[in-house]
Amino acid sequence: SIVALYAGKPVAATFVQGFAPKVAYFAYTCVDRGHRGRGLAKAVKALALAELKRLGYAKASSNNNAANEPMVRVNRALGFKVVREQLGYAKSSSSA
Repeated sequence: SIVALYAGKPVAATFVQGFAPKVAYFAYTCVDRGHRGRGLAKAVKALALAELKRLGYAKASSNNNAANEPMVRVNRALGFKVVREQLGYAKSSSSA
């Protein structure tokens, strides 16, 4: 995982988990609202990818909401490809 600091405070982070041998999963990438639009998500994710490569990881995966266009652009810019799409479901507890 990588955390970016500005004036000693965290402003961006990406959290990575290792799964199968040499396969990593980006569980979460976030940027403080006041620091968005500056390339920080891409920077922390790129740094994490470089570290994964140095450690011998052969594959990395990531998920994000299709409506989160900035993160879609970050993932595409870093070379991630869409391999599947998911559907989300919700149900009100008041309906039978």
